[in-house]
Amino acid sequence: MSVIMYILLSLSTDIQTTLYKFNEGYCEFWYQIPLTQIFSTGELFVPDSIIKQYAYEIILYSQETRDSISRKGVKGTVIKAHQKTACVIDCFPLYLYSGKFNFKFVINPGGELIVKEGVIEVIPETTLFYLSDIVLSKAGKREHIFHRKIDLFPLIIPEYTNMDTLFAYIEIYGLVPDSLFYEIHYRIIDNSSSIVLDKAFKRVKFDYDQFDTISISLQSYVNGDYSLVVEVFDPALGSRAKKDCGFRVKELLPEVLDKKFAWEIKYLVSEKEYKRFQKMDYSQQVDYLKRFWAKRDYKKFEKRLLEADEKFSTSLVKGRDTPMGRCYILNGPPDEIKKYGEEYVTRGEVLYGKAHTGEPKEIWVYGTKGVQVLFMDEDKDGIYEFIGISKIGEEESEDNLKEREVLWNLLFRND
Repeated sequence: MSVIMYILLSLSTDIQTTLYKFNEGYCEFWYQIPLTQIFSTGELFVPDSIIKQYAYEIILYSQETRDSISRKGVKGTVIKAHQKTACVIDCFPLYLYSGKFNFKFVINPGGELIVKEGVIEVIPETTLFYLSDIVLSKAGKREHIFHRKIDLFPLIIPEYTNMDTLFAYIEIYGLVPDSLFYEIHYRIIDNSSSIVLDKAFKRVKFDYDQFDTISISLQSYVNGDYSLVVEVFDPALGSRAKKDCGFRVKELLPEVLDKKFAWEIKYLVSEKEYKRFQKMDYSQQVDYLKRFWAKRDYKKFEKRLLEADEKFSTSLVKGRDTPMGRCYILNGPPDEIKKYGEEYVTRGEVLYGKAHTGEPKEIWVYGTKGVQVLFMDEDKDGIYEFIGISKIGEEESEDNLKEREVLWNLLFRND
């Protein structure tokens, strides 16, 4: 089985390399160079593009035989005016037998030479049935041609966000082409050894050598290191071959500021805080909102906002702008709703120091928070105003008004 070597070049250059091992003796040496490091040994300007050139050379010395292998040449890269990619990614083939090799990789970018020295190892295949290294990419990024069987933009350092789709490519050698199936099993294991993905497939065999791919959405993946394990079984041989490689996920928030209601924070903050927000300039508001939504569940807010419009809107005002709507957005639906009409007054109950006669009333009970909220439609226009709040089971009196203000602040907090 072979090993993928991830080799970081000097800290001052931020160049990265990796070696992929495929069929016996064939490898591909991939490297990544920041565009800022290429001053170019020759430049050609064409409409909307610049063609930059740089020279490279790699020398490998076998630690066992002391034989040397070298390869050198000149590469060119086309930089589009609208190009967002900050690096050049390219490769060249190497035909290496098994063993350890000291290598020296030199880039002449038109300025100071960039030199990296290190060790790579090619582990021999011990059976006729084996797998190539796993190549990881991001789905949808086919800007570069992978030198094997499909168009692919490989990740030299496999790092993703939870907004990405992982694309994996592997080659299978030594199958028996008997027109039946081979079985391939994909697993992803996190750094606590838990299996977070487990998928198995049967594929039709049509040749001795085949390739297999899979796309995996990383939307539900959290920060951390993961390992992709691929196992192939050929029933005709009764043999299994296995490969694994690591990758990292950095969790990102979605671009929440593009969401429809991301700026509607007035339903979640105090009036004083919202006035402070309105006085900020645009860049300050953007920074504020990014921090704000990093701590809150936007999807929950959006759901409650739309439900408030549906439940409490009238011909005069949207549900989100009614007192009931604001309470609903902040706290969600109450555990219990008690509705009263004129019969409520005949019971002689006094709420918050005064009796209210004839108006429809609702008491929202939030049992988990230990409070109940009174709303009243004083104008009988379908809009229920906030009247007061109390602890569940508390005897009402004017003396409790200050405490109610405290309770109101406790109730209307962000969850």
